[in-house]
Amino acid sequence: MHGTWAGTGNGGGGGGGGGGLRGFAKLTNRPPPNQQQTGCRDPCAEIPLCRAIVTLILGGLLLIAGIVITALHYSGQLQDEDTGTVGPVLLCLGFVFCLLGIVWIPILRRKEARRQGTDFYEAQAERVRLEAARQKELAETERLHGRHPIV
Repeated sequence: MHGTWAGTGNGGGGGGGGGGLRGFAKLTNRPPPNQQQTGCRDPCAEIPLCRAIVTLILGGLLLIAGIVITALHYSGQLQDEDTGTVGPVLLCLGFVFCLLGIVWIPILRRKEARRQGTDFYEAQAERVRLEAARQKELAETERLHGRHPIV
């Protein structure tokens, strides 16, 4: 039963029976996002900036195609009525995708830096916990034996 809503009883969120939005965001028995039922992995999962770079390249290609089609239409080499609309639409879509890719890259870099910082602080906290446990054990041994243990 993949993708059933947990806790709602009716498979959805709103309407009748006072079910409300309880359990709205929680899915049960769902495969991990990078590995669906086929067992295929997302190739962009290993490279942090992969999707942003692909978006940026796609935006650049759309932008160039929009510029070329618009220039050819307004120079008179393309006489079809549809090219008058397609060129500016591709131009706008290309601009939007380029802007999205340009904004997304610094966000992903900041996120990766924060994740690496978190790993560093977790390692530091683990060292502090281990040292505190060692000090506690030494204090307990000293209390029981009344002298300093041989370390």
